[in-house]
Amino acid sequence: MKHLLTIFLLFFVFNLFSQIQVESNFEGGNVEVLSIIDSTNTIVIIPGLINDSNTTRCWFYFKVFDFNKDSLLNIDIKYVNKVMAPEYPVFSYDQKNWTKIKSEYIYGKKTVSYKFTEDTVYFATGFPYVYSDVIEYSNKIAENPNVDTTTLTISEGGRRVPKYVISNGKNKDLVWIISRQHAFESMSNFVIEGIVDYIASEDSLAVEFRKTASLHVVPMMDVDNVAIGASGRMQKPIDMNRDWNPESHWKAVQEVKKQIDETASENNYRIFIDVHSTFPGATYPIFSYFNMYNGTENLSKLEKYWDIFYEYSGIAPKKLSEIKFTKGNILADEYSSGINCKENGIPCFDIDFSFTHECDWNNRTDGEQWTQENLYQTGRDMGKAICKYIVD
Repeated sequence: MKHLLTIFLLFFVFNLFSQIQVESNFEGGNVEVLSIIDSTNTIVIIPGLINDSNTTRCWFYFKVFDFNKDSLLNIDIKYVNKVMAPEYPVFSYDQKNWTKIKSEYIYGKKTVSYKFTEDTVYFATGFPYVYSDVIEYSNKIAENPNVDTTTLTISEGGRRVPKYVISNGKNKDLVWIISRQHAFESMSNFVIEGIVDYIASEDSLAVEFRKTASLHVVPMMDVDNVAIGASGRMQKPIDMNRDWNPESHWKAVQEVKKQIDETASENNYRIFIDVHSTFPGATYPIFSYFNMYNGTENLSKLEKYWDIFYEYSGIAPKKLSEIKFTKGNILADEYSSGINCKENGIPCFDIDFSFTHECDWNNRTDGEQWTQENLYQTGRDMGKAICKYIVD
């Protein structure tokens, strides 16, 4: 409470005595203003923690107005860890159309300088995808007769956690996909929309898939932190992606585990995918298109899937290797694939493969920049590859 009061007082003082105004009191909004310097048209910010449960500063989303449009607006982004500060933050005048802008590393901060043409401009770590977006998409996809939109659970904050099921109701091959266990990883929801739209489509492969397979998708696990603009990464009492032990804390994790167990007992469990994004400031070559965390034993099957994906997308995945699991902190894909299942007291599923899909915030492996459109197309390519793998 003391921490939140300090942030409020700083925000109040800066906005009371400054010409430039900064606000984040909207859905998904987050910023901690460190200083405003009217004379140089400069704002110094750091991503806020929002509450005592959040421990990682990696998501900001705010608007700026009453700045001098005749000069460059400078936004200095402070950070605790360099990879958490975005290489390419985004701006928008309407919260719908977003443009990437290159940040420069200058003396321990990332700086953006740009001459804007509108009176109000919004900034975010990456393309925002907030809770109302997933509800809007859920209402839209519910009109598709091939999709059953349900509620996985009600979150700790009282919000509905949507779930989509594409199935004809018969026992058959089973695919599970979850996303947004880390609330700030907004890129992943554009991929999810592409996957669901393709598999629910009337494309011939999708039609064949639905004859023999059943898809279960939870598009946004950590709905509460998404709604309030918190990062969710390494949150207390436990990071959602590390809450896959026999006794889980979060309702969404508890219910996914329960439903995986139930559906796997009635179907031929084939694939599990956990969709994430990497760090917004990561520029290492190893962080790229897709990275696979888990050490699945069925590498030939996994490689077959990636070959199919490459055939459709033309983009080769890269693997993030040498990830060491910490005993007692089981990642979602480790739970679902049954890796170390007897040792950790979790079900032993004999599935084809399970992996974490890591989509970079910045560049694709072919050197192109990520956009909302090609993130969505990646999802469609991924959905098509899933269908081809199962159908064959």
